Amino acid sequence: MTRKSARYGRGLVKTTAKRLHSRAPKNPFSLLSSKIASHRLLSVSELAPKPTVRIALVSMPGLALERDATLPRILPKPPIPKHYGDIRDLSLLRLKAKFQHNYLGVFSEALSWALEEANADIVCVNEIGFPSSGTGPMQKAADYARTQANQHAALLVAGTCHEHRSGLNVGSCFYPGCDRWGVPFFKQVGANRQYERINVPTERTTLCIRAFGLEIGILICLDLADYTSVAAAISAIDLDLLLVPAYTKRFEDLELIACSTSKAMPGFVALVNHRQTAQKPNCLVAKFGSTEPNLAAPHVLASGAVITTFEIDRAALEAGQAKREQEIWASEAEEKEDQMTWLFGTRSRYAQAFPRN
Repeated sequence: MTRKSARYGRGLVKTTAKRLHSRAPKNPFSLLSSKIASHRLLSVSELAPKPTVRIALVSMPGLALERDATLPRILPKPPIPKHYGDIRDLSLLRLKAKFQHNYLGVFSEALSWALEEANADIVCVNEIGFPSSGTGPMQKAADYARTQANQHAALLVAGTCHEHRSGLNVGSCFYPGCDRWGVPFFKQVGANRQYERINVPTERTTLCIRAFGLEIGILICLDLADYTSVAAAISAIDLDLLLVPAYTKRFEDLELIACSTSKAMPGFVALVNHRQTAQKPNCLVAKFGSTEPNLAAPHVLASGAVITTFEIDRAALEAGQAKREQEIWASEAEEKEDQMTWLFGTRSRYAQAFPRN
């Protein structure tokens, strides 16, 4: 190939890419999502890439109000004008003192089994699954999780709890060498219809972690239904796995959202709920737009926690992502707009290959 023909070839590719992107309809919501929400990327060098990554989803027993916990109403200080209504009233879950030790025991047994028996690399506990001491995260639970993460070289998304000093629903993530309290992440959307009235961070930020050769994002329950947070994370980073700890009675309603998100990434979305009845699922895994059928049978512990495991083969994941990229390219080459691209915006890996000018 001559230099002239090579220059012509490079120019043709660049011109074609520019023409395709200039012609593609732009969803104004996806274009503005990065202005509203952002992400925080944490790279954990101690958790080196692995060919196969094993994930354990931990469903803690559901909490019974009055028996295990209370949901007191907290009025704002100082008071706000009465005609504003109750927009700042809070309802934060508080574990009863006699139940706190029992919940810590369930939590400890679940982490131990997931790491030692299931040999999990990543463990994700459901929302409200982190033991609290009444007003915030329990120090004993944090110490135990941090110790387990160090001993087993694992990434622990250890659930969340209501923190009464800030009014936030805060989660804790532990990995080898992390601080005593781990890395916090926060719920962005309160579940008001389920009697959860919380404060939310002033800035919507999704915690993303690079570990085991995967780009991993974390959202809490209804945050998955928050279009802005999802679109901002997808367009900014090449997510492979999105972990979603949840606590909801309408878990099935999140299935379609999880499937759509997994297709847009493209990759895996794993939701884990508190323990349900035998007729309802405790967890859900979506892959490339459909639910993942190859989940291990749930293991029920004596303490009441339920653990479900699945694996991510990184070679198969990359092959599936490459296939999805080919579908997007074929769609644009035929002058058709890919629905997921239009809805969520151009993903990071695709934008790098064909940058907009």
